[in-house]
Amino acid sequence: MDAHPELQWRRDAIWAVVVIAAAALFLANAAGQVAESIERYRSGETPLEDRFDLAPLEPLEGYISAFFAAGGLLFLLYGVALALGVQVFPRAPERPVTWTLWDVGKAAGAAYLGAMVVSSAARAALRGDPGQADVYETAINTTVLHAAILVMAAGYVLATGGSLRALGFTGRGWLLNAVHGVLLYVAILPAFYLVIVLISVVLARVGYQPAPNPVIPALDEIRQAWVRWLLVGMITVFGPFTEEVFFRGYLYPAMRRRLAVAPALLINAALFSLVHVSLVQFVPIMMLGLAMGFLFERTRSIVGPAAFHVVHNSFEMILFYYATSTA
Repeated sequence: MDAHPELQWRRDAIWAVVVIAAAALFLANAAGQVAESIERYRSGETPLEDRFDLAPLEPLEGYISAFFAAGGLLFLLYGVALALGVQVFPRAPERPVTWTLWDVGKAAGAAYLGAMVVSSAARAALRGDPGQADVYETAINTTVLHAAILVMAAGYVLATGGSLRALGFTGRGWLLNAVHGVLLYVAILPAFYLVIVLISVVLARVGYQPAPNPVIPALDEIRQAWVRWLLVGMITVFGPFTEEVFFRGYLYPAMRRRLAVAPALLINAALFSLVHVSLVQFVPIMMLGLAMGFLFERTRSIVGPAAFHVVHNSFEMILFYYATSTA
């Protein structure tokens, strides 16, 4: 028990203001993006302007079909193995969870507000170059936010007497975990894109076309090559790794202290999808979150989910650039 309850109360009050402010700003930003998307729909705009065309992918149709067939087979094999109770995934020893959901909220709130301050300062510094202000703010905000989340999560775990191994940093069976992360991604891919196609068909019937993810197109507008490659590394490696540390290694164990496996996986995946602020891809992204959460629950290692996420982001970027460069 704290020897100074009044001081602890003041600290909690300050942290409550930080968490509430961060949540309010995030919701306001998300609401703004949704409102902008609805306004585009009402005005008849098509943000993608036929920039992403599936026609250039036709020469790869055979490879894509084989890839999806392999994914379907893997999905079936995983399902049979789990139904038979086969120990498919390597299991790391469980570590005590010394942090709480309140600690998670404080870490997320502080990281989000800090990233907003830094990106606002970057925009002010780039005031003389308005053509680059938006793309640099996006790049800086994304990079700083992920770095801050990683530092805050690790800091809270260590401050509460925990070990980084409790976040899933385990060396035992890391290679097998990484392989399972890649294989599970291939297994879930057919279902993932099937859901996207179904959603796209429904949206096409009402004439709605979603805006692209602002981060990847921003790469084309960045003038300095080193900044572009830095952002590529953030999107394909550092971002996925950081998000897995936070959502699966940090948030999920705190949730499991209060919830059973099924509700913890569902809520964790829903929150993971929510922060991506995409109504159109909410269900597909949630599917990925469920798969990565399931992998972490089975292995207690961050390696598999991180490999899963890295491969997904890299695959999405390759598809985007292949389709847009050959269109």
